[in-house]
Amino acid sequence: MHHQELTYSFASDISLFTRSVIQTYKILSQPLVNSFKRLGLSPKLGQQNNHKSTSMICFKEVSAYEIVVNNKKIVGSAQFRNQNRFLQHGSIPLDINWELWKGVWGLDDDAVQLKDRITSLKIESANTLDPLDLVTIMLQEFSRCLDMEVQIHSFSTEEIQIIEEISGKYIW
Repeated sequence: MHHQELTYSFASDISLFTRSVIQTYKILSQPLVNSFKRLGLSPKLGQQNNHKSTSMICFKEVSAYEIVVNNKKIVGSAQFRNQNRFLQHGSIPLDINWELWKGVWGLDDDAVQLKDRITSLKIESANTLDPLDLVTIMLQEFSRCLDMEVQIHSFSTEEIQIIEEISGKYIW
């Protein structure tokens, strides 16, 4: 479920990184850690563990090199590899609507376990954050940490039309 969050994707040829999924997570987490530090947070990288979560809720467990603030997960990410390329997708909750989460995931009224494990920028930040400010900071940090040029592309008119056509299909 993706709701009230900033979602990012990073795609690359593996030869520019490493064949290790875990090490690639570590490399791509550093710009995010730096971004959160610039926002005044105290992020830490999750430790590598051998525990495999069986939960459909990707935020339930902290995986290796995922980011936590105050011992709660603040970035959820997944990586897909195919031949010599990979795509890493991640989400950063701006806020969490616990009632919606309980309904979508069929959680008990007492969803304390998740509240003890997951956080959002709204919960952790003393300041109201404009998501576009976070995007700007993240782009700067990815550019700096990975020594690459970042380019911003807008949706085409055709892409915007498709987004508008399908946007109502997946909202309930």
